[in-house]
Amino acid sequence: MTLARAREIVTLAVRSGCFDRSALADLIEDHADEDRDVATLRALVKKLSDTQRTAEAKWAAPTTNDRITRAFAELRKRGIVALENPGYSAPSTLDDAWAEVLDEATNFDDPPRGAVFYCGTDLAGAVAGKGLALTCGALEEVAVDRGTTIRRRERAPLDELAREICDALARHEIAARWTGEHIAIAPFRWQRRAFTKAPKLGPKRRPR
Repeated sequence: MTLARAREIVTLAVRSGCFDRSALADLIEDHADEDRDVATLRALVKKLSDTQRTAEAKWAAPTTNDRITRAFAELRKRGIVALENPGYSAPSTLDDAWAEVLDEATNFDDPPRGAVFYCGTDLAGAVAGKGLALTCGALEEVAVDRGTTIRRRERAPLDELAREICDALARHEIAARWTGEHIAIAPFRWQRRAFTKAPKLGPKRRPR
C-alpha cells in the first residue's frame, strides 16, 4: 500500500470518530510498509486528533451522530443488533461487519430479530456530508450440534424491520427512509465524538 493511500485511510479513521487510540495504533501498523511510514502516520494521527478534540469541545448541543447513537441504543433494547462501524478490518467490509454483528447477536439474552449497522465502506461518503446508508437484515436462531447459534435469514422480507428502524430514528429526530435495499439517512454534518461525551437531551417541548 502506498503512503498516500495509508494517509487517506488514517485521516478518515480519525475524522469518523469510530476509532479509539488503540484501534488507530493497530491501523497504522496494518497499513504502514516501513518504519518511516509509521512515524509519518503517527504524526498525522496526533495532528488530526488534536484538531478533532478542539472541534468537539465546541459541540455544545447534541449532534446528529449523537442522535443516531441514541437511536441504536434504543433498538438494542428492542431486540435488534445495532452497531456503528463493526468489522475486523479498516475500512471494514460488509462481510466483516456481518461477522461481528452475528458475534454480537450471541450476547443478547433473547435471540435478536434483526440487525442494523453501517460499516467502513459507508463512512467516506458520510464523513464527506453525503448521507449515511444503513444495512439491515433479519436474524434467526438455528440449531448447531447440541446448541444453537444466530445467523442471517436470507431472502427475508425486510419492510417491517426497516420501518421499525426508521421509526426509532425518527423518534430521535433523524430523517431516514427505506429504499428497498438500505436505509438512507439524509446528508448531514458528520460529528461523531471520540473525545467528549454527548450532552443529555432535555424533555421535548409540546407544540403550542
